[in-house]
Amino acid sequence: MTVSRYLSDESQIDLLEGVNDMSPNMVSLHASPGCKQPRHRLQKGAPESNECNSFVNYNQGCGVKINGGLSYGPKFNEVGGGWYALERTKKEIKAWFWSRDDPNVPVEVANRSHHSRGIIQAPIIGENTLLE
Repeated sequence: MTVSRYLSDESQIDLLEGVNDMSPNMVSLHASPGCKQPRHRLQKGAPESNECNSFVNYNQGCGVKINGGLSYGPKFNEVGGGWYALERTKKEIKAWFWSRDDPNVPVEVANRSHHSRGIIQAPIIGENTLLE
């Protein structure tokens, strides 16, 4: 199944989403009716919602909170930020985050090139989600 059928001109992927400088960051997809996330998927982050439909739950979308307190807000700024990476294919959207001082930042990311993959922070995957 591809995600594209659920993405429209009104769909939105938030790589940085927060409220009142409160950490952690949340990566969210706000999409069309029928777009949902599976309950169980391999990820580091903590899912807030599996319902991506922007017409329910006050447009909450399907969001995943990034692990750690350095992904958003004043603490993110104090340490000089960090690195976010987003990969979008026909079958999935993947997001990764590394804090500025994370020893596991892939060299390609630090050098601003395409990176090798590790465990995803916030997967938005196939079943009833993606893009064409």
